Amino acid sequence: MAEHEERNGQTADSCAQLARWLTDEGLELLPSKDAHLLLDDGESRVRIDRTGDGWVLSRSLRDAKPLREVSSRRWQDVERYVVMLYLGSARESRGLSRLAPLVELDAEGTAVVREGWNLRSGDEGGVLLTGPDGAQIWFSSDIAAAAFSRYAVYSADELRAQGSIADAPLARRRELRSSTPGRDEAEAT
Repeated sequence: MAEHEERNGQTADSCAQLARWLTDEGLELLPSKDAHLLLDDGESRVRIDRTGDGWVLSRSLRDAKPLREVSSRRWQDVERYVVMLYLGSARESRGLSRLAPLVELDAEGTAVVREGWNLRSGDEGGVLLTGPDGAQIWFSSDIAAAAFSRYAVYSADELRAQGSIADAPLARRRELRSSTPGRDEAEAT
């Protein structure tokens, strides 16, 4: 992590918690003189930078140029997004069920956001997600924005906890399939 003056000590603490969780999950934090947080997940590099008006998360595949994926004025949005990216892997590494699908598409193929959220075209080809509190977050894709709107009901700490809880709210529920009447009820108990 680069040395940055923090306006709020909570951001520094939260960033340290995120860094610990990522390393505990087997991701490599890379030294950086200019990035707030730089990590390598084996497939891509994720970089979080502090800007004059907030935070930017960029991702690059191998040696490709980093592409902006998320921008927000609030650290907690970027932190939540990072946890969202790696939550499925955390569950998988513990042998837990996968996450339930969080994105539905409408008839035009656009991702549907959670009730109370609004999605519209943003600048530079992305989308702008507006939350119930009026806060806006820029995403490179509507799929990521819609998934985020569903994860955003949880704090980053609550999301991290769901990485190790078998019956976590975001976990996929086991579907019972049976052609024998009454068997489903028996298997469910």
